[in-house]
Amino acid sequence: MMERRLFDDEEPTSGRDALRDVRPAATERQNLTQRVRRSALWAAYGDALGWISELTDDAGLKKRTRGKPLVHPIEWLRRIGGISGVTVTLPRGCYSDDTQLRLATGRCIRADGFDVEAFARIELPVWLSYELGGGKSTKAAAGNLSRTRVPWFANNYKGWTYSGGNGAAMRIQPHVWAATAPGRPETYLLDVIRNAVCSHSHPHGVMGAMLHALTLAQAVASGRNPTPEDLAEALDTAANIFDFIRDDIELNSYW
Repeated sequence: MMERRLFDDEEPTSGRDALRDVRPAATERQNLTQRVRRSALWAAYGDALGWISELTDDAGLKKRTRGKPLVHPIEWLRRIGGISGVTVTLPRGCYSDDTQLRLATGRCIRADGFDVEAFARIELPVWLSYELGGGKSTKAAAGNLSRTRVPWFANNYKGWTYSGGNGAAMRIQPHVWAATAPGRPETYLLDVIRNAVCSHSHPHGVMGAMLHALTLAQAVASGRNPTPEDLAEALDTAANIFDFIRDDIELNSYW
């Protein structure tokens, strides 16, 4: 059989040698895909379980779980819509705004990158019609983005200067999952910043999202938990936030 050469001076590669080169790469791709799937599933599971115990004390938790230990997702009662809202029965496995907006982020990631306009103009405003457990900053930001002439990168809703919570950090995982090279922060960090700024442009909110993305990427790429050294490296990388902002036309025009 005649062997194909890419260049005239290239040495031919036997089928056995080529197979040895392909197998490790294919295995690593399979491992990466498996880690991403597990990350997505455990994030949703943790949300469904943790939401039951959110913002309550021991007595409130016992009421929600009917006195049983919280060891797996269960059906439970929650008031939706604030003090004047209604009490509804949430089915076992029901997740909160964290997973809702994680899915919303995922729907806006295309082959050519993150469509921040679709996220800010469609996903966030529409989310208000089905949100479960959303925080004040995210809901205020989403409501303001439903107005015309409010750019996503300058969403100065009332109270935006206090938007230092974890609302953005909890939804940016899809940027890491979709990254072509999780070990290279430049392939996803700008999209993380653009996503976070839509609702949580306080420095704490943006940095929290960046650090979450960096540590998640380290875990997905390596298959192990981040070490203290990894966390220190993540801090050093996140400190370059201004370089990412300067390189983006829309962010640079305002920030």
